[in-house]
Amino acid sequence: MKRFTPANEELKSNDVAGKELQPPIVNFLLEGDGIPQHYLAPYYFQTDGHDITMSSASPWSLTVDVGRTKQGDTSMILTALAQGGSGDYRYNWAVYSLPDFNQGFKELGGGQTYVVDSREGKATSSSIEFPNGHYVVMLNVKDRATGAFKHHQQQVFSSAFASSEDSPPAVS
Repeated sequence: MKRFTPANEELKSNDVAGKELQPPIVNFLLEGDGIPQHYLAPYYFQTDGHDITMSSASPWSLTVDVGRTKQGDTSMILTALAQGGSGDYRYNWAVYSLPDFNQGFKELGGGQTYVVDSREGKATSSSIEFPNGHYVVMLNVKDRATGAFKHHQQQVFSSAFASSEDSPPAVS
């Protein structure tokens, strides 16, 4: 794997929460056989010595973050934000229950989309609601303008301590 240091001065080393960040390197990522990726996508990787962050290094390099943004007594809401590319994304959610994995996965669709402010400007975010429990969430994101594609898979679970007073995702 060939490594490069970027010329972009904004990405040079800085101090975040008392941790010295190392200068980022560029690595190329090809997701794998089952992922319909059309480009060998470059990403910036940066570390503070303990954690590694990955960010987009081109219009064809998408990153996806998923988090639980609200939980009530019977259901929870997950919100996804892709970054990189044009910001005009199409989302497709699927999930399978860990306790009932032999039931297979269930496709949930695109969810409810929002336009949100991101580091790169405006972007499309997506939220989905489903019953509380333990799941593996799968999310496909496609950039409508560039054709870039990212598959994200993550284990999520409802919290025993959450209340219906949790805040909804911030949207604009």
